[in-house]
Amino acid sequence: MKNQILLGICTYLATVGLAQAADSSGRNSHFWITLRPQAGAASGSDADLVLANGYRRVDLGSSGLSCTRVEQGSKLVYQIAWTGNSFLGDDEAETLQFDAVVDFDGAVYAMEDVTVGGASLSANGLVLQDLDSRFAAKTLRLNFIVRNPALTVEDPDHAFADLPDGHTYGLAPYRPTTQAKLEKAFPKFSWDRVPRTMLIRKPTPFTAEQYKRVANRYDVVVLEKANGGMSGYWEKAASLKKYNPDIKALYYWNSRIYFGHNGVDDSIEDKWDEYIDPHFVIRGRLPTFQRENPELVDWWAGVCHKMMGLVKGYAADGVTPFQDFDNWEHGSPIDGYFIDKKGVPISMLKPLYEGSTDHKFGMNNNGDVRNRIPYLDGTYREGWAGGPVEIAKAIALAQESGRNQKLTMLRNPVHNATGKRNVEDRVDEQLAIYLTYAEKYAYFYWAPTVDASEPDWKWITDYVDQFNRPLGKPLGDAIKDAWSYSRTFEHCDVFLDLKTGSGRTLSRVLWKNDIGSPALEGSGFSKTDDTYTLRGSGDISGTSDTFFYLSDLHYGNGQVVARVDSLDNTHAGARAGVMFRERNEPATRELDFAEDYTAAYRKGTVLLPTARTVAVLRDPTGQMQMVYRTAPRGAMLSAGTLKPAHGPYTKLVRSADAFTGYCSPDGKTWTRIGEVAISMDEKVEVGMAVCSGDPATLAKATFSAFSRVEPTPAVRSKRR
Repeated sequence: MKNQILLGICTYLATVGLAQAADSSGRNSHFWITLRPQAGAASGSDADLVLANGYRRVDLGSSGLSCTRVEQGSKLVYQIAWTGNSFLGDDEAETLQFDAVVDFDGAVYAMEDVTVGGASLSANGLVLQDLDSRFAAKTLRLNFIVRNPALTVEDPDHAFADLPDGHTYGLAPYRPTTQAKLEKAFPKFSWDRVPRTMLIRKPTPFTAEQYKRVANRYDVVVLEKANGGMSGYWEKAASLKKYNPDIKALYYWNSRIYFGHNGVDDSIEDKWDEYIDPHFVIRGRLPTFQRENPELVDWWAGVCHKMMGLVKGYAADGVTPFQDFDNWEHGSPIDGYFIDKKGVPISMLKPLYEGSTDHKFGMNNNGDVRNRIPYLDGTYREGWAGGPVEIAKAIALAQESGRNQKLTMLRNPVHNATGKRNVEDRVDEQLAIYLTYAEKYAYFYWAPTVDASEPDWKWITDYVDQFNRPLGKPLGDAIKDAWSYSRTFEHCDVFLDLKTGSGRTLSRVLWKNDIGSPALEGSGFSKTDDTYTLRGSGDISGTSDTFFYLSDLHYGNGQVVARVDSLDNTHAGARAGVMFRERNEPATRELDFAEDYTAAYRKGTVLLPTARTVAVLRDPTGQMQMVYRTAPRGAMLSAGTLKPAHGPYTKLVRSADAFTGYCSPDGKTWTRIGEVAISMDEKVEVGMAVCSGDPATLAKATFSAFSRVEPTPAVRSKRR
């Protein structure tokens, strides 16, 4: 008998095998499915069917999810199959299959022929419950549970279900940030470039140039300890706001270690024996608070309130004010507080938070402790200990808090950095993790030090190429399958595999470029199976090119490899493959570096259509060719051609000015196509390219086995 859910605009029908009411007993396998009309059609895309089950979110690019569409008059039948949940309690995933019979115009659908492992739900002892399925803008959103009452181990319906301790999380124990606080206290947010934050300390003022660089490139600045007392904090915050009125400056305040009262409230000196723990010091010299003392907590929270100008502070004589409000047009320039130490008790956070206002916001580096977030406006994470499980947990926690409109910060210090190039080379893994979870009000930190008395390159990292490229809004949430994630933005694509066969994390952040301003905008995105789909128009030929390029900055020698799995036969001139391409670096100075580079990327003047180029490309017949251009505006020449049997793998190797092209049928045995000498700078662009041969048509190409090797000074060569 059919297990069926039938839903009209206001109609709900339950039939045999469908639970009538919510029941928390047994294992609940929860599904959220987004179904669009073109799912399963030849003209459709992978994103037309998206399935989430609490611990994975996949589309049709996943091998575990499939869909076939059949037309039946005014209705469409979608035969959907998913293999990824264990419904029966063994270690293997059974296949859930059902037909979704949908009338999008009438907003009516039915689920029919629901089976698990090829048998009906009743035969398996399973029940089906619809929760809140509905139509929205020609999209069907299914929300249902398949329950096994015989199992006592729950399959949680939340983002932490694939973690070893996922069952301990439950629903978020806090509410989203209020609209009032978002409007009055939070920084202005933009996806224009990677949103940045920094932590800095320096007892003396910054130079005018340093103030300008920080203010123009960072959105949130945490003024760390040792910033010259209260006057130093206020002066730095006010000076930053002269260059950027929207920047937010936070006061650093430690919840365990007493670094001094910063000239805010010296009454602790008279209460030393009561407020300071005589039995516990850190690093053999740093005093710590008696955090169980309510009077200490009042004093401690009061220091923050006074630094933010919420309460007037007076010296121990009760007369002398600490803040000279008359000299500050808008009161304190401090926008909030940053509480250090993960173990801060709620008994300290609560009075601090409740004594604040909607015009100020508070942070704590407690990314793992969800029950503290009700008394915070944001969380900060400084790295993690452990491997894939800990990173996956960090991503899930950040996703949850971000979706509840909490401000998030990710910081991983760059230890033992040897220079600007080294800082830039090492960012991609942490940036990929950040971009995987980033929601509005998520900010990224990357620098070797917080000490602003060090050389500028160590704490102002506006020279990093990835931070100056246009980013654009995310085009959806991250797709997760097992340990792999993929996510795409308007101008960027992210792939992250936390548990590769080698045991190392694999991360790629690649940038989308329409070279030569083609009439049709190209696109490119990764899937969780480590494949790429690119679409582009135009030609890679003559003295000027138009095509789509998914690429990244590359220094010096190295190689790039990709398998061109398919290419639309749009025209005899369609091509897809790998490419090294010359860059045109803008003239700039350190003060304006970030702004000049971002503007140049937007205008398309970094990657010119007439640039020196070398590529190994496949045509629609499978023929493999190496092409090159030796001089700007020179003709595109051929270095050799091989028959389709030698493909579909492509490889380019650079050694100084020598470029060698190869192809292979299996990625192991390589045949050389040709070698050319081209004078290119050390700094070039490398990636995957596609063109259709026709300016009015997009060609789709699919790639797999993409990798890049780039020798990195002072560290081992990196693979991406």
